[in-house]
Amino acid sequence: MREEKVRLAPGYRLQVADLMREIEIADDFTLGDLCQVILDCKDMDLETFSALVCCPLAPFLAECLRPPTASAAPVSDLSSIRLHWQCEYDHPHETRWPPSTSLWLEVDGIGDTWEEYKPGGQWYEEGKDFSNYNYYAIEMTPLYELRHLPLRIDPVMTIACTEEGGRESLEIPAPGVTLLPLIYALFWELSFFGTPAERDAKREELQEQVRRIEAGEEKLIPLEDVLKEFESTASRPRIR
Repeated sequence: MREEKVRLAPGYRLQVADLMREIEIADDFTLGDLCQVILDCKDMDLETFSALVCCPLAPFLAECLRPPTASAAPVSDLSSIRLHWQCEYDHPHETRWPPSTSLWLEVDGIGDTWEEYKPGGQWYEEGKDFSNYNYYAIEMTPLYELRHLPLRIDPVMTIACTEEGGRESLEIPAPGVTLLPLIYALFWELSFFGTPAERDAKREELQEQVRRIEAGEEKLIPLEDVLKEFESTASRPRIR
């Protein structure tokens, strides 16, 4: 008999036995709810939980669940956080390395269609469906800006060839998601640049780079020129 799914809903209490059970998510279950569930877990201390998901959870939970200040904290304009299975495979005739297949749970934010694909945008085409061009990276965003967002599992999995111009991508029904891989995938994404403090430092560094570029203090090199230089270097005979 198939085991009943764990339903993630506000008020759910985490038990260690649930970590490897398949889940379903209530429409109103948010990132903030999940962080509270992890913090309230009585079966496992936070240090052990952090080791299990390869992420120092304490600063992320504190950032997500911090009390609102007098001046309202910024809130992301995304509509949800999506988790979806991705599968990529190398072409069978790949010779640069042994062909392999990768399967992972991808995490991104879902919002409005990208500006470039809206009417008037440079990539817009009349009559073409661009509704899927609406996913955004969230690893640079503080968790308190994301905590109100509901978690969504995409029922479709994409299978794609890594080779440019390779075989057509496929979309098939996605496999189920168990609780531990879901938590791991979320915090792998949210900790991509390290702890919240390390992430903020990296964001400031990138913002400074943008400022220098806009001020003309940095020279940009077109990608085409970089590729030409690379091809030229790669084609030169090696001197031993």
